[in-house]
Amino acid sequence: MIKKMEKGQSMVLITALLLAFFAILALVLDGGFLYYMRRNAQNAADAGALAGADDLCKFRDEGQAETVAINFAETNLFNADVHSVSADAFSYFAIGSVGGTVEVWTDIEYQTFFARLLNINTSNTPAYAKAGCAPPAGVSVMPVAWSCRNPIDEFGVVEDGCEVIKVLDKDDCIWPTARNKMYIIADSEEIEVETLCLPDGVVDCDSDGDGVDDLELLSGGDRSWLDLNGGGGGAAELIDWIKGDYEDLFIRPHTWVPVQTGVTASVYDNVHDHILGLQVVMPIFDLFCPGFPPAEGCPVHTNIPPTGMDDLIIGSDPQDYFHIITFSYWVTTCVDSASHKGCPARAVLDGLLKDAGYTGGQINSLQTMEGCFVDGSAIGIGGEPGQGIDTGLYVIFLME
Repeated sequence: MIKKMEKGQSMVLITALLLAFFAILALVLDGGFLYYMRRNAQNAADAGALAGADDLCKFRDEGQAETVAINFAETNLFNADVHSVSADAFSYFAIGSVGGTVEVWTDIEYQTFFARLLNINTSNTPAYAKAGCAPPAGVSVMPVAWSCRNPIDEFGVVEDGCEVIKVLDKDDCIWPTARNKMYIIADSEEIEVETLCLPDGVVDCDSDGDGVDDLELLSGGDRSWLDLNGGGGGAAELIDWIKGDYEDLFIRPHTWVPVQTGVTASVYDNVHDHILGLQVVMPIFDLFCPGFPPAEGCPVHTNIPPTGMDDLIIGSDPQDYFHIITFSYWVTTCVDSASHKGCPARAVLDGLLKDAGYTGGQINSLQTMEGCFVDGSAIGIGGEPGQGIDTGLYVIFLME
């Protein structure tokens, strides 16, 4: 009798152990798969939010940004036959500010494995992400228009578009290691040289490729320095922007900007003292207009988002204008002016100018900055959507 009772107890114990075993198995297998699907849903939400925020700052269209976010999130959902994705975008551009945010919700429904023994047939893994786009904060602006160069293919044929050779990191801009990616910005009353790309030794002042040296039309101390707000503040205002101290500055790609006069040695000294070795924002131009645009040879573009045409910053006096097509990060590695000497790339420039027939006095009076354009993000950025100064260059980041 005792043996029969023991057998019955054993069956109950075995059944309980089996149930515990399957519960643990369900926890391990289904729990592991739940974690995988949860990570899948979160990665898709993050990717969609970032893609939507990037699109929002580029085109400033909330509906388009939401569509981009949803499509990108769905593309990044794996092993998710049953799912839902939604997005919501908010643009600060619509209320006269800058930047915006995009929120994305994803939810994956999947069939369980051993959890079905516990009457759990399906499970859901919701996820949420919020991304923002904003102009860089804490980054200085180099108020110089750099000439956009047309790319050249392997056969030497000049192609359409804009090409600026960049280093991967500002620390890669070391002479002579970065010789093929080193640029010089030059400014002088006597020498008509604004931009020189080494090591080719070719001064390209024909920004639109029509055979006319556009920059020779400049007079006085203009030399491609920009009046970014139309205030005509001269060297003092340029120094403020170099220090990162600017207000009422709103400039984006496809904007005509007037030149700034009054460039002196103090501007170069402040570049040396405040932003040497740091990454700063620099405008890139593709057209130069000797007068108020639109004019012959300097058309105002159309079909440019979001307004449909170029912006125009009006200078205080009749001046020449540059058409800013994009922005890039720049790092100045050396300044050669009355107060600072000994730049390695400058020595190469001096030799080229001497060979071109410039006198020693002309060459010695030339002020230059040398450095590289930098790929990637600048140090010190951290703008918030709805705040900051719009320079047409944006930081994309996850907020939640």
